[in-house]
Amino acid sequence: AILSEENVLSTLLRTIQTKTSNTNLLISLFGLLSNLALHADVRSRIADAGGVEIIQDRLASIKNAQLLLLALKTLLNLALNTAVAKTLAENYCAYEVVAHAHARASRDNPDLLLISLGLLDKLIDTEVAANQNEVASGAESIALAALGDHPSNKQLRSVAISVLQKVSE
Repeated sequence: AILSEENVLSTLLRTIQTKTSNTNLLISLFGLLSNLALHADVRSRIADAGGVEIIQDRLASIKNAQLLLLALKTLLNLALNTAVAKTLAENYCAYEVVAHAHARASRDNPDLLLISLGLLDKLIDTEVAANQNEVASGAESIALAALGDHPSNKQLRSVAISVLQKVSE
């Protein structure tokens, strides 16, 4: 059989969906999927194949911080597509980011804070997530924690301030 792009995406998503407990395999798969999602033409294919829902379904079961970071990074890369960002917002992805990422994004993990806030920043840009009050208060809490815990991290500070400005509007 010829290995086509659709076959690769389908296999990646099916493997992620199987609820495998092999963390190293999942880290590799999410890393690959995150990189693929950087390409505009592939973003829509991942979304059309149900990738958004599959990734969101996995968030609650992820225990490993590196794996959570890669899953959220994949969603962030997918959210670069405005239609996908709106779908994520409609699927209450921002609630999940607040619930799962905030609990695990600690002082020891500025990268997870950065990706979480970056995704929230993108989702708040959609009218759907902007109108979700719980998202605003959770995003504000994460942003304030990021500023307090990592005041010298310029990139994190920039994203945190952007989120704070959006939720205060």
